[in-house]
Amino acid sequence: DGKMAKSEWIFDNSYNSWYYLNKDGSYAKNKWQGSYYLKNDGKMAKSEWIFDNSYNSWYYLNKDGSYAKNKWQGSYYLKNDGKMAKSEWIFDNSYNSWYYLNKDGSYAKNKWQGNYYLKNNGKMAKSEWIGKYHVDNSGKWDKTK
Repeated sequence: DGKMAKSEWIFDNSYNSWYYLNKDGSYAKNKWQGSYYLKNDGKMAKSEWIFDNSYNSWYYLNKDGSYAKNKWQGSYYLKNDGKMAKSEWIFDNSYNSWYYLNKDGSYAKNKWQGNYYLKNNGKMAKSEWIGKYHVDNSGKWDKTK
């Protein structure tokens, strides 16, 4: 109809990318539009990691552009809000196991985190011997054995 596109998504075939136009018609850049992130060039991020300075966090954008949540992306876990888990414990229902994510976001493995041991696959050990140390069914080091 010849009117300038505003406050809407557009797909540019020449760049094979989605863009969002602000209410003044300019490209949205370096910001979230719902669950989608628009990069510095205005393109919607897809199948890639982005660091959002305003949230001081890493996110992974799926191939459809939506942020990954409650799932692993390689050795990294994306929480319900899409932020990469760092320096914290998470419980993964799909593996029915606890994991500890290091300060760089990668899962801890083959090491003690406090009184809990993380195995080679990152899962917290439970009801087993780790060398000469025993962990109980909650995963905690049992100092009585």
